[in-house]
Amino acid sequence: MVVAFLGAAYVAVVAASYHFSRSLPNFREAGANRDDLCYWTNALIVYVKCGQNVEYGSWWSSFYDFWLSPIYLPMFAMWLFSIGAAYIIVATLTLSPLIFLAYVLYRQLKYHWSVRQNSGSK
Repeated sequence: MVVAFLGAAYVAVVAASYHFSRSLPNFREAGANRDDLCYWTNALIVYVKCGQNVEYGSWWSSFYDFWLSPIYLPMFAMWLFSIGAAYIIVATLTLSPLIFLAYVLYRQLKYHWSVRQNSGSK
C-alpha cells in the first residue's frame, strides 16, 4: 500500500511539474528579465533555468524539470556508463514508479470488471 501511494505521489509530482512548467517563457520571451524569473533555456538539452534573483531558484528549477527526469536520466545513464547493466538499473529505478502504478491500475480495473461481470450474471 505504501509503495502504491509513493508511486501515485511520484506521478502526481511529475504531472504537476509538467503542468506548471508549460506556462514558463522561453529564453527569448524572458528577455532582459532573465535574472528575475524562471525560463526555458535555448540549449541543446532543454531545461528550466531560474535567474539569480529568484528566491529558491535551484529548488524551483528542479521542480519544473522533474517531469523530464524519466526521459533524461535513462538517456544520460546510457551515455555515462558504457556497461549495459548500469543503464538498465538506472532506467528501471527511474521508471519503476510509473510501471508499478500502471500495474496497480490494471489490477484495480480487472478486479472491478470481474465484480461487475459477476454481479450482472446473478
